[in-house]
Amino acid sequence: MITFDARAAEKAIVKELNMMSARGRNMKPIFRSLRKPLRTSLYGIIDSQKDSNGRKWPGRSAASIARIKNARKSRTKSGRLRKAAERKLGSSLSKRMVGDSKVTVGKDFIKVTSNIPFSGVHQSGGRNGNASIPKREFFYITDKFLKASAKVMVEHVAGTRPRLARIRGLL
Repeated sequence: MITFDARAAEKAIVKELNMMSARGRNMKPIFRSLRKPLRTSLYGIIDSQKDSNGRKWPGRSAASIARIKNARKSRTKSGRLRKAAERKLGSSLSKRMVGDSKVTVGKDFIKVTSNIPFSGVHQSGGRNGNASIPKREFFYITDKFLKASAKVMVEHVAGTRPRLARIRGLL
């Protein structure tokens, strides 16, 4: 005959649910560990040069291309275009936009802010001085990052050890 004390099991269940609730109220340790994978995801967005809907960003304007090609440091003594200038022409947005950003975490939030004044113009499109800049959305959460980080957050709340390698491997 097997006997089961439901009161003892109920106390253990309530205790575990209270612990899960406490872990769910403070996500700061997980958000702190997500900073580097988030930055990696944002660098990937700049490399892919696509917005959140998957559309390709508009390229550089003819005036921007001419300015880069005709800059004094863009050419070697023989007149050949330097590799740095070629790289600059290949991308329509600098990785500095992400590199100079700040990732702030709290108990219930993770926030990315850019320290570059004209990054907001690139994000939503508009004018910066006399230049008209097309929309190049680069600060957004990819579905891939969201799914991977959700699994880690669930593991944190459940009390199992979150596998951050899963996020790093997916990005």
